[in-house]
Amino acid sequence: MLNGAMSHYRRSPVLPAHPAGRQDGDSAGVCPQATPDDHAIRAGAPADNWDAWMITRDSYRLKTSPEGELLGLDLDVHVLKKRPVRRNPPRAEEALELLRHLLDSPTDDDSHEQ
Repeated sequence: MLNGAMSHYRRSPVLPAHPAGRQDGDSAGVCPQATPDDHAIRAGAPADNWDAWMITRDSYRLKTSPEGELLGLDLDVHVLKKRPVRRNPPRAEEALELLRHLLDSPTDDDSHEQ
């Protein structure tokens, strides 16, 4: 997803079994969780648009909630450079609506023909 190669989220969880193909009977082991809690929300959905930002080293600040819970990086920073990594093409419905709008719009030549 991060390198822009996937156009959609997976429809099924990433790890239905042990990553090395071994039987793992240790429930307290370090195996990744097989079914993430938020998987169903994004399953099969189009991938998000993704940008790479170049910022100064001092701009990398962790953002926390008032309770001290880690939220991620602070995005209120000066961006030196922004590079699109992936852009989703418009969905078919959006593309058809745009095409209908363009076909229904009068052109400059049409407005002079009356």
